[in-house]
Amino acid sequence: MKAEKTTHSLIAKKVMARKKIWDIANGYKCSLMGICLGLEELRKLGKEKVFDIHRDATDYYLHCCFIRFSDQRGEKAAVLQRYLEKKFKAKARKYLKATTDEALLALWHTDMAEGRVDIAWWGILTHPEASAELVNQLYSELHMMGHQCFRHWHRNRLRMADLEETVTRLTDTLTQERRQYRQDKGLWDQEKKELNRDMALLRTSQAKHVSSSETQSAREPMMDMKAVQVQALQDQISTLQGQLRAAHARLDEQAEQEKQWRAEQGKLSDEIAVLEKMIAHFSSGTAPCETCSSQNTQKCPGLDLCGKTVLYVGGHHKMVARYRQLVEQCGGRFVHHDGGKETSRSLLPKMLLTADAVVCPIDCISHDACTRAKKMCKRYQKPFVPMRSSGLSALAKGLDELVQ
Repeated sequence: MKAEKTTHSLIAKKVMARKKIWDIANGYKCSLMGICLGLEELRKLGKEKVFDIHRDATDYYLHCCFIRFSDQRGEKAAVLQRYLEKKFKAKARKYLKATTDEALLALWHTDMAEGRVDIAWWGILTHPEASAELVNQLYSELHMMGHQCFRHWHRNRLRMADLEETVTRLTDTLTQERRQYRQDKGLWDQEKKELNRDMALLRTSQAKHVSSSETQSAREPMMDMKAVQVQALQDQISTLQGQLRAAHARLDEQAEQEKQWRAEQGKLSDEIAVLEKMIAHFSSGTAPCETCSSQNTQKCPGLDLCGKTVLYVGGHHKMVARYRQLVEQCGGRFVHHDGGKETSRSLLPKMLLTADAVVCPIDCISHDACTRAKKMCKRYQKPFVPMRSSGLSALAKGLDELVQ
């Protein structure tokens, strides 16, 4: 009886042994290497004698080499298999305890919500009882997630380039205005000196001839002419002063516009940084939490809402699905209120009571709805995050503020 139990135990262990990388379908090898091995790991492995990959090889060439190594069983594939098994042995052990697609899917959602995409994908691909339908479903999710993240990242990069070009143009314009101001000021100072000199000569001439009425009457035409010249010079000074004030006003306007552009550029840079952090968080080869010294502390910089309910007030109706996907990928629960366009305004207080935080795009919401949401958040002491726009990058920045 004891021998029979031992035999059954060995059979069970054999059945639940992980798949080897050469047994995984070729269609999934690219995602396996890209998600479960970071570029630094590939370069480190490539230096080993068994692989012997040139140190100047491109990232793409490295990626393709290791896909090729995993295709057939051999020395290179065995070394690579041992490395991956050692890396994920403890972290992915829980997947071998699951025996149904439902249990595997629950583990997958938990790891994805906490940013452990590499552990989740290794656990699914190497599980001996994961169905082809489940693997294909999860692969399609990862595939489309990568497209979406890259599209938003590229769009914000292009917008960043446009803003930098605008700031450069405004800086050049401001430099030209300052140069013109200095030239006008120099001319004005010169005119002022000449006017002061003429007025001094006039006063001297008047002092010399004040005692002689005859001489004074003889000089009256000349005095009248000088007075006309002085008046003309005074009018010219007034004109130059008006031009100088206008130049100052233009400079102030350009400086204020440059300040606004730089502020906009700073906000967009912050949003891009958060979006890039999300891309790294969801799709990097290695989980960033593994090497972070602030893991499981109050200083944790990760994008994990830990199940919080986020109420989004306003925004574009066609973007609601995208908002929901981003919030849920960050580990939160998404609730939406359109600000009173179609959804009743009376529902807003009820929805806010069930929410842990409220985000609100200031460019796509009525002033009344935004004000009411802000007041209610203050009354119930709940976080309220106003966002610069209704785009996904602004939402990513808002979520980053919530988890700080």
